[in-house]
Amino acid sequence: MELSQLSTFYSDKLILYIRDLFNNLESKSIQSGLHTVNLIDAMRYTVLNKNAKHLRPLLIFIISSIFYEICFFCEKNKNYTNYDYFYSQKIYNLTLINEMLICGTSIELIHNYSLIHDDLPCIDNDIYRRGKLTCHAKYGEDIALLTGNSLLTLSLEVLYEITNKNTKNSQYLYSFLTKMLTYNSGILGMIGGQNMDLLFFKKNMVFSVSRHQYYIHLAKTCALFTFSMSAGILIGSSKSKFFNYIYKILNDYYKSGILNNQLIINKKNNRNNNNYILKLSKLEKIVNLILNLGKKLGILLQMLDDYIDNYPKDDDFNDKDIEKNLKKQYEDTYNIFLCLKKSIVDFSPEIIEKSKILRFMLEDLDNIIKYFKQY
Repeated sequence: MELSQLSTFYSDKLILYIRDLFNNLESKSIQSGLHTVNLIDAMRYTVLNKNAKHLRPLLIFIISSIFYEICFFCEKNKNYTNYDYFYSQKIYNLTLINEMLICGTSIELIHNYSLIHDDLPCIDNDIYRRGKLTCHAKYGEDIALLTGNSLLTLSLEVLYEITNKNTKNSQYLYSFLTKMLTYNSGILGMIGGQNMDLLFFKKNMVFSVSRHQYYIHLAKTCALFTFSMSAGILIGSSKSKFFNYIYKILNDYYKSGILNNQLIINKKNNRNNNNYILKLSKLEKIVNLILNLGKKLGILLQMLDDYIDNYPKDDDFNDKDIEKNLKKQYEDTYNIFLCLKKSIVDFSPEIIEKSKILRFMLEDLDNIIKYFKQY
């Protein structure tokens, strides 16, 4: 998957951040006298797999960058074209990058905890993942279970680091990110989807196939993608005058529940500035498209995974209906991306031309979506 220098930079920083996290954890473990080095080894083995795509943290970075650029451009209207600014505090705030790394690490730990538990003999009983032995196949079922639990709790501990930055809106950011992460990964999100998957395929319960399969995908896979998109929106806008408005939009969105959540249009506004209200309306449309894109990406990825698991490339299986459905999901996903790009241009016609960072991020999002087409 071809990505810009900026996204590659972030991916490299993410791996270093996670590696340092495990090293510090190991040092504390040794100092405390607890014999947990074996668990930390298993965590490293699972999370720092060279074949991992880090899609969820990448989406946080890309969406945060897009929203930061939109908000910054709208407030400052600067003409900057050199992405070397990315490394400086003049424009691309280093605190923002740290928040992206913290949040990206947290979601990556949650994702890997879910993979470890999915692979266990009591659920999918998979022996290989990402070209290597699964955690329980290498370390044993008992250690794998504890490793997954450790990653889950560590993810919340990591997320708390956002409050240590002591920046504007950091407390609001932490509280809502925690709420979104636990909601999307919990019983009304990822775990609920996994449970429904077990009931559907292993317990032979009677469901409406298409309807409940959609709900399984929506909760099991889309939930974490939705978190990445929501977190990106929130982090990217956290230093801007739009933060409170976007905070309310996302809060209303989550109140409606993951299976039927929609944006609630906020008609009321205390400001009488028509131009400002128009920008808020356009911003709300961008938020809506990004969240829908997260859902579509999640469904597409889960459908591809199911297809690859059940019908390997060397299999003679040929089902035109499944292939047609996959093609439609891809086209729907890509159309939402095109609408998103158009909405950003509509928000401010000059923004893509003037912001090199924004162009990079939209190209990366384009490449991530196209990456799925090769299957």
